[in-house]
Amino acid sequence: MAQGKDGPVYRVGFTNFYVLTRYNRSPMYAMAVHDLGEAVVNFMRDAKR
Repeated sequence: MAQGKDGPVYRVGFTNFYVLTRYNRSPMYAMAVHDLGEAVVNFMRDAKR
């Protein structure tokens, strides 16, 4: 469970979560990879404007 601006944020993991946690078993690691990916996507979307 991660902390959001308004309290806890629940996430559901599927196949990619399993693949990430095979490398590093920490759920926090998998969430950090997801958050980094989202930040890159948002940056690229903003850069195209």
